[in-house]
Amino acid sequence: MIEDALNAARAATEEGVLAGGGTTFAQVAQELEELVRPASDEIRKGTRIVRGALIEPLRCIARNSGLDPEKVTDRVIHSNYGHGFDARTSKFCDLVAEGVLDPLKVSSAALRNAASVAKLVLATQTLIVDKPESIDPTSEPCRGGGAERYGMDYSMQEVS
Repeated sequence: MIEDALNAARAATEEGVLAGGGTTFAQVAQELEELVRPASDEIRKGTRIVRGALIEPLRCIARNSGLDPEKVTDRVIHSNYGHGFDARTSKFCDLVAEGVLDPLKVSSAALRNAASVAKLVLATQTLIVDKPESIDPTSEPCRGGGAERYGMDYSMQEVS
């Protein structure tokens, strides 16, 4: 974990930082529609797929926080650059000022690698995955105290 933190700090020093928590990806995704408006239908379809993939990290963070991903995503997309959802405090704020950051180098490498995998799957029309042997009980929203095991559902919690 310490090595990961050091590598992230080096990457941030080399190329800079972005607002974290999926905020930058979600805000960029919103701009994609405008860029491809004059393009062909195929390009617009591909752009919609990329747009959905860019928004998914923020949606996952919202789900894991027990909040409605649609409400969180909508609020972040319509916020000023760098303003997003801080899952640690469950508040919307200026993530750059709060120190919730992602190194640009890491984010751009992740996008390039995802595009490479998608291109490979499309070209070969094949995808091979490992079937999980068991379900991880910690993979659901983090509610604390084992509430998820007792059927307590906080997913309808209002987004303030």
